[in-house]
Amino acid sequence: MRVLYLTNAAQIGGGNRSLLVLWQAIRRLDVEPFAVCPDDGPMVAESRQQSIPVEIRPYVQPAVRSPRATLRATRDWIGLLRRERIDLVHANDPSNARAIAMAARVVGVPVVCYVHYPPASGYLEWCFRFLPRPRAFAYCSDAIRREIEPAARAVAPGSLHRVIHNSVALADFPAPAPDTRRTGPLRIGIIANLLPVKGHDDFLTMASILTRNGVDAEFVIVGGDIHGSGYGETLHDLATSLGIADRVHFTGHVPNVPDILRTLDIVVCASTVEPFGICVIEAMAAGKPVVATRTGGLPEIVLPERTGLLVEPRNPAQLADAVGRLATAPELRAVFGTAGRQRVEEAFSDARQAEDTAALYREVLERARRRA
Repeated sequence: MRVLYLTNAAQIGGGNRSLLVLWQAIRRLDVEPFAVCPDDGPMVAESRQQSIPVEIRPYVQPAVRSPRATLRATRDWIGLLRRERIDLVHANDPSNARAIAMAARVVGVPVVCYVHYPPASGYLEWCFRFLPRPRAFAYCSDAIRREIEPAARAVAPGSLHRVIHNSVALADFPAPAPDTRRTGPLRIGIIANLLPVKGHDDFLTMASILTRNGVDAEFVIVGGDIHGSGYGETLHDLATSLGIADRVHFTGHVPNVPDILRTLDIVVCASTVEPFGICVIEAMAAGKPVVATRTGGLPEIVLPERTGLLVEPRNPAQLADAVGRLATAPELRAVFGTAGRQRVEEAFSDARQAEDTAALYREVLERARRRA
């Protein structure tokens, strides 16, 4: 089965990270990926690193006011689908599905639309107005499905709907041996691109509270400013104003997350909006205790008092209480870390994501054959 994957950006955010993990596993199930990226960037490099054929192609959105550009783009997509003998399109965002919708209908190739982030109200209706609809929608969490499925069903009657959680490549995260004999400052980290919704400001406020409370810790912010917004400078300034600049380390983008996780004792996810939380399952796969916010898909991952702790979003004091509790309880950190690893093995493995995704592809193709 040859599948065309439309990545949602040239940079590597959560949706594209999910694809990179999926590709490693799904090729074992007789799925041959072919990737398209809208621009050159890290996602292209990572695709080639995996020996995935990749093409750089801007996503021209169909527009009545731009008939020539629309027809030209549709013709080019048709050429690609036929040249590469594509059986199915996996669009990693609704807008990607929109860009290829007409070409896929002409060639008779079904489209599966994966939703990683909730679009604005009315977006799906606009997105596929007057255009062929996806044959199936997949969601990264139950939370996203509950929010989006009614609109998606209204837009695409008869379509399939599945929750397929993101995953980690377990081979990249060898099962750790818990060590409760930790000496020196604790290393407490947050792993997320530098975006306001990721709650870095709350993480820094939490760090200042813990420091005032006498917790001996270093605070590690892992992630880059992928949009070049200057938000990183804002966070540097905040750390200085809170008087903790000497305790905060900004690593920038780190290509090998397992390596940085080995250096951390506690991982925090302080997001105000989080459809899933790949950083959380990565931390759990590495055997690290997690403190996360009770939002989006995070409660589907973290089992309170079993694999970690949940707190309310935008509540740095509550965050500090939870992290402070773990900071003074090495045995509890070890228990949560071991249980977290087991949960990832059971629910969020790359093999499981690949099997669920390939099963959806087969179901979509079988339904398409029956309609033909």
